Amino acid sequence: MKDIDAVPPRAGEAPPRPGPLRNLVNQLWLPEGEHASWPVRVTDGTVPPGFRAVETYAVVPSPERARFLVPLSTRAAAVASVSRYNGLREPGTRMFRFLLGLGYRLGLAQRVVRHRLVVCVDERLDESALREYLLSAHLREVLGGGEVAIGAGVHRIDPHHKPVLQLFSLSGRPVAYVKVGWNDATRTMVATEAEALSAVAGMGEPHVPRLLHEGVWRDYRLTVTAPLPERIRRHREMDRPPAARLTLAVAESTGGHVGTLRGSAFLRRLREETALVAEEEAGLANGIAGVLDRVERTCGDVPLRFGRWHGDWVPWNIGWADGALCVWDWEHSGDRVPVGLDALHWRFQVAMEVRRLGLSEAVAAVVRAAPGDLAEYGVPEQVRACLAELYVVEMFLRVCRLKRGGGWWSERFHPHMTEELARMGRA
Repeated sequence: MKDIDAVPPRAGEAPPRPGPLRNLVNQLWLPEGEHASWPVRVTDGTVPPGFRAVETYAVVPSPERARFLVPLSTRAAAVASVSRYNGLREPGTRMFRFLLGLGYRLGLAQRVVRHRLVVCVDERLDESALREYLLSAHLREVLGGGEVAIGAGVHRIDPHHKPVLQLFSLSGRPVAYVKVGWNDATRTMVATEAEALSAVAGMGEPHVPRLLHEGVWRDYRLTVTAPLPERIRRHREMDRPPAARLTLAVAESTGGHVGTLRGSAFLRRLREETALVAEEEAGLANGIAGVLDRVERTCGDVPLRFGRWHGDWVPWNIGWADGALCVWDWEHSGDRVPVGLDALHWRFQVAMEVRRLGLSEAVAAVVRAAPGDLAEYGVPEQVRACLAELYVVEMFLRVCRLKRGGGWWSERFHPHMTEELARMGRA
């Protein structure tokens, strides 16, 4: 498969860096590279001599601008991969996928979308050995042996992004979602999600996907969950998070307790992570330590409620089905966290990702929202500003954690985090 989607390298990197489609291909099918002894090949349609095709995908809209891979195992699977869960998508995307699904249903898209990606295996490879080389064969086995078709999105290259696969039966029935952790950061995130889903399984509402499987395949970490309700719809009101009672249900899902920040496991973890940051970014670590010291002096002895937080409570990780809230993507979840941080995360991410504001504006949105939002969670008034600062520290440490896990600095955060911490200290 030619590197037709290659992109220029970042400063200091050896060219060429693969483009998004090639990157996904390398992650899912060619972990050892395309050397002579590897029994898998991925092509743009041809089958090499001595190989046989085992998976075929349409590349939509093209290899250079690929957005997703449509499985061509059956017409029903192709339709399902672009049509299911469209209620979660923005109107423009929903319409595009609806029309594409209609095209596959009528047999027209197969003629128009001509770009193909074909996964081939060595003809000498025994059927029983496929699970060692093909993720689809491994997933088929762990899910009970039925044939499955895989739909996959193609995303910009990001060391923190995990391939997320949708599995369908050949008749088009949703079977599962699969997250693939491929480096230190993403393996940790995938494992965290499995742990969180197990911990909150009996919560009631919000509803969470059922954990079907978690484990290791080759050097990947996998979390496999049941599909979402088919009639699920997106949360439309970006400035109106779900009712506080639902976030509080998450906080209480694994048991809560009342304590103080001073001596808490939460504050201790933040200090331990700050020490790790100091090894690479002393200025940033000093700024974080200064905030932690100030918060502990000011609010360290005020009783607070601690519990579980979702960790990525945002509009695109929730949806509504028959009037009930459903929540997924628990890969940043954790226990023994001050209650209310999920509400602040919503404000921060809406500012950053929906409104595309800068870091200072997003931090300001958190500070503005904290008094009103945290009141709904019973947070004492004298601590609300402190929790806003601790939330910002938590997010900055997350950026550092992901960087240590195999990535690079996010340009939206670094080096601006140090400046923002200094500004917070002067406020």
